[in-house]
Amino acid sequence: MVRIAIFDDSKDRRESLEAFLRLTPELEHVGSFVNCAAVVADFEACSPDIILMDIEMPEVDGLEGVRLLKQQFPQVKIIMQTALMMMIKCLLHCKMAPKDIF
Repeated sequence: MVRIAIFDDSKDRRESLEAFLRLTPELEHVGSFVNCAAVVADFEACSPDIILMDIEMPEVDGLEGVRLLKQQFPQVKIIMQTALMMMIKCLLHCKMAPKDIF
């Protein structure tokens, strides 16, 4: 079973992703968080294999969250997600992102 955590400030998106995960027996939802303010502690608390990470969030955004996580947990896989308008920001930061971020 693949353990998945969600980092997204949108309650609707979190709930949609959680519903999808409940319908997929191979995937286990292990936690949902509204930002990356405590991303390292949140990661340690739920030990996911994969993180679904929103880019644009209050306090600490997803790009900073990825940087913090990859420093301490280089093995974690992260799938970045964002609204179409935020894609430009993602593309601008891709050169800094680790190669295993999708």
